[in-house]
Amino acid sequence: MLGLPGNPVSALVSFLLLGEAALAALEGRRARPRIGYPLRLVEPFARRPGRPEFATACLVETADGLAAAIVGRGGSARLRPLAEADGLAEIAPNYAPVRAGDRVVFHPFATGRGLGL
Repeated sequence: MLGLPGNPVSALVSFLLLGEAALAALEGRRARPRIGYPLRLVEPFARRPGRPEFATACLVETADGLAAAIVGRGGSARLRPLAEADGLAEIAPNYAPVRAGDRVVFHPFATGRGLGL
């Protein structure tokens, strides 16, 4: 049995960070490595420092290449941003506030999508 938080985004992040590895260990196999791409944010993101944060994000094409745009500010209980997102933006604990152009690690929900990932 694997207990997860009740909010959809929190449950997904917890499963991706802990649940996949736990299930892989129970099955006697190695967990898949998390895929992450360094991308710049297209707009600022207000947050408190001190811990890593995962935010739902979409990929956008800019003049400088692919970037990440945070979608659905307002908490991990909202389903719509999760449905609209292409993946999760991992924001390092030392970033606060996060400015447009700062780098995050983008973890896609799926690879491909014709975007060179």
